[in-house]
Amino acid sequence: MNLKEINIKVIPQEEQRFGENGDYWWSKPGVLEIRISKEKNWVVTWLCLIHEIWEIGLCLFRGVTFEEIEKFDNEYRGEIPGFSIRAPYHREHMSAVEAEELFCEQAEYTGEDKIYNSKHKKAETR
Repeated sequence: MNLKEINIKVIPQEEQRFGENGDYWWSKPGVLEIRISKEKNWVVTWLCLIHEIWEIGLCLFRGVTFEEIEKFDNEYRGEIPGFSIRAPYHREHMSAVEAEELFCEQAEYTGEDKIYNSKHKKAETR
């Protein structure tokens, strides 16, 4: 892989391509685009960025393609696609949730407005 550039933008939720809090894709060879939804609390926006960067890195390292991710996400009919054990990036997604939790622990952040609260702790079986 020849990573040349990473463009990160914080945007309103309604401008997201698929309605999720974070999104990423290749705009051209070697140019990675990341979009994070602007949240009321800047910490939640930051957690989303941590999540996406962690997930992207693991997907790239493990060979999970963005095309596989988009195809699954477009066909999925549950709440958050990455929590499904059928998602091609399920392991990467769950690890990214742990990275968010680690940040919160280290920052001693206890806000109830974290992106993935306790109702999302368990993987979905569908």
